[in-house]
Amino acid sequence: MDINNMYGWQLEKRKLADLIGYHKNPRQLSEKEAQQLKRSIARFGLADKPIINTDNTIIGGHQRVAILKELGYSEVECWVPHQKLSDEEVEEFCIRLNRNHGQWDWDILANEFDEDHLFEIGFTEYDFPSTKMESQDIISDETIDEYCELCKQKLKKKKNGTSKKRD
Repeated sequence: MDINNMYGWQLEKRKLADLIGYHKNPRQLSEKEAQQLKRSIARFGLADKPIINTDNTIIGGHQRVAILKELGYSEVECWVPHQKLSDEEVEEFCIRLNRNHGQWDWDILANEFDEDHLFEIGFTEYDFPSTKMESQDIISDETIDEYCELCKQKLKKKKNGTSKKRD
């Protein structure tokens, strides 16, 4: 089986108005992240095309589709499988596409990239361990204990079914 085309993926142009958001899409963007995505699309175009099912349900690319609509586009090329994916396949693929993989190599970021440029393209001071605090030693044992206790309380509420469900 060809790893590059296991589902017969092909690019097809679709009207943005015809695309349907997947009701279980777990991915969200802050306003700042949406602005960064908008700048990225304006600068580089849409190299990462949305992925949809044969019924026009968006599997991957909800945020890109929203930005394209906001920018006034009416059509977009989408990756479409040759046959409809099952509900289970759509659910799994949506999660896999949105799951962050890998970690940053902080040494390369610190030594090979300009910090101001990294901020311009979407990093924040909270992304950099050295900017968050000068040293990890600043975190006291009490702070860690308080945080761990808060996490335990949240898990206990969730286990007992008392936590609120997110929309």
